[in-house]
Amino acid sequence: MSAEELPQELTWIAAMARPPAPEPGVRPVRTSARPTASYVAPSHLERVRGWGEGRLVRGLQFGLVGLAGLAVNQAVLAGLVSLAHWNYLLAAVVSSQGSTVTTFIINELWVFRRAALDPGARALPVRFLVFDALNTTSLALRLPVLFGLTSGLGVNYLVSNFIAVIVFLLLRFAVADGWIWRRPARSDPTVSTGG
Repeated sequence: MSAEELPQELTWIAAMARPPAPEPGVRPVRTSARPTASYVAPSHLERVRGWGEGRLVRGLQFGLVGLAGLAVNQAVLAGLVSLAHWNYLLAAVVSSQGSTVTTFIINELWVFRRAALDPGARALPVRFLVFDALNTTSLALRLPVLFGLTSGLGVNYLVSNFIAVIVFLLLRFAVADGWIWRRPARSDPTVSTGG
């Protein structure tokens, strides 16, 4: 039965069952030896349209990992300042390194697991060194905020640290998702070039 033979009320169901026409500039990609083809939208369009390819989920996961890292950071900072009587700025440097190791491991095993397992991914030591460099750079930007809030405005050092960490969380996710654990682009030999 063709779509024309369906009752008027059911024609929209037939229209929904039809595969969508490709967008202009999108080429069919052979996905298997079978004669079927699927259409792959350019990843640039997905980025322009918003949080495509699971980026929103990764962002939420990254935020949860960030909260775990913040808990480690705050605990180490409080211990070093309260129990060991360290200066809060020096303790912030050490606590930041402790949370960096913690968050890298969780990100590697949970948030960016698929990207980390990709054969074309950066090597594990490279990913860690870049992640550590990102957090160290973030720390260099956070320390003045921490100092200004604590010594300048008299805010408790733990509250100041919390504020400083949260301020830089989104920036760190953008770099982590877009560069450290970015899955490499591949040229697919099965893409037909037409004519």
